[in-house]
Amino acid sequence: MKIIPKEITEALNQSYGFILQIKGIAGTGKSTLALELLSKLKNPVYISTRITPQLLYKQFPWIKEFLPEDNILDATAFELTKTPLIDEASFFKMLKMQNLPDFIKILSSKINTLPSGEGTIVIDSWDAIAILSEVSWGKKNSMLANYVLELVRQKGLNLILIEETEKESYLDYLGDGIIHLQKSLFKGNRRVRNLLLHKLRGIEITQSSYLFTLNNGKFTTFSPTRRYDFIAPTKVIPNPDNPPRISSGIPDLDQLLNGGYVSGNIILHEVQPYLAYANGWFLAHLVIQFLSQERATIGVPPTGRDHTYELNYVQNLVGPTIFKKCFRLIEPLNDKPTGPSYVIQIKPSSSLDYFEQIIQSAEDLKKHSPNQPYLFVIDVNQPAYIYDLKELQQNTTRIINLLRKAGHIFYLTADSGNPYIDNLKQEVDAHFIISQIDGKIVYYGNNPQTNLFAMDFEAKDGVASIDLVPIV
Repeated sequence: MKIIPKEITEALNQSYGFILQIKGIAGTGKSTLALELLSKLKNPVYISTRITPQLLYKQFPWIKEFLPEDNILDATAFELTKTPLIDEASFFKMLKMQNLPDFIKILSSKINTLPSGEGTIVIDSWDAIAILSEVSWGKKNSMLANYVLELVRQKGLNLILIEETEKESYLDYLGDGIIHLQKSLFKGNRRVRNLLLHKLRGIEITQSSYLFTLNNGKFTTFSPTRRYDFIAPTKVIPNPDNPPRISSGIPDLDQLLNGGYVSGNIILHEVQPYLAYANGWFLAHLVIQFLSQERATIGVPPTGRDHTYELNYVQNLVGPTIFKKCFRLIEPLNDKPTGPSYVIQIKPSSSLDYFEQIIQSAEDLKKHSPNQPYLFVIDVNQPAYIYDLKELQQNTTRIINLLRKAGHIFYLTADSGNPYIDNLKQEVDAHFIISQIDGKIVYYGNNPQTNLFAMDFEAKDGVASIDLVPIV
């Protein structure tokens, strides 16, 4: 996660100033982005045609730390009248811009108070000022744009212009950068927000689109998730249970599950293509949560893939004693039935027998791990392709009942496109999907129906953490 894309930060920190347009329809987060940018820059000035300074502080209380009221120029009305709702001291601080020459004069006066090359001015919105130029001054807004841009360029200042449109305008050819903010729906009614970098003169754009959120009234963009970015934790602090609920170790997920798991829960994890590594991090976190409390865990990974890294990662965190005592890895029987003591090999005769043998494999753990329920993580891609699909589909209800009767917690993971998923969706207690947008791993539930979340993998103070950040 990060607050502002590095391309924008680099553009606005040049010594000669930068003219940036933020474009988008209403409600896309333009004002929030502009204020977030001001919080990172010297000598911020905010000209508002939308709301008064008092309302601005109420909507964005965090801006008080960097944006004094004297630097908020109120252009909400061009012919202000005193009202009982505004105290006298505040009233006389408000600008009275009765016409466009007054606006130019006041803007010029404010610019002259700023040191050369050290200041950023936001005009929110440019559309309102442009309308004034047409109506009350009789000039084309292209002439107004030239005036304003010349004022800031002479002092080497940044200028951020907010526009209530996605259409091309005259300003596009005068300014240095163009950002579009968009909102749309993803997989039904889930909101998704995207920041598009269309132009940043003199700056290399390494990524043109970013997922972002307005969670907690802050503008936050997300960097692409890369499989090697994850910082491995150095210690384990299990998340406490909320009896009778059992914690997943991920507080945000527990909240989606009404406090956590209950015995007999069966959860389907659907994984989009090329995201097995993210699913692996997620499941490793669950395994560590259970093992650290000496709850047995049984893993049935996909075949044909080396799991040494993940196994060593888990073992190093929980310790070899607990790992060997409480963990079992299920593999198909092969010609060389040798391996670590925690590996159990099976040779099922049918799809139903496959799951029966997996459950039976946990029997020897009872004497080592009395803390129940256990966690089973089962990759169901293999049986979907090994066994006859029709037979597997016919046995789905029997398999689910078998798992539920065992009274443990079962995570069934499957790739999107697996023909068996449609059957499982109808039977499981919960169905979550791991996907990606603009390279960022996202997470959402079809059962329960949830909003879209950005998934952050971190190690806070050495402790593994997975955060689900809502896209709002």
